[in-house]
Amino acid sequence: MNEREAFLEAQRRWGRDAHVRHLQGELSEGQKPYAVGRWLGRSFQMLGQGDSWEEAFQAANEPGEA
Repeated sequence: MNEREAFLEAQRRWGRDAHVRHLQGELSEGQKPYAVGRWLGRSFQMLGQGDSWEEAFQAANEPGEA
């Protein structure tokens, strides 16, 4: 899955406020490079993260994850 496909999947799941992030470089402990979620005002609500878009969406499906 590429970034565009991930964004379209996020929009399908969470509507027009959906957003995806791919972080590069050094990450904080516990942070994964791919994140999916939505904007709530000016804040990004991360619903899932992983080492790929697929893992991020899978984590978003699991209760208590993100």
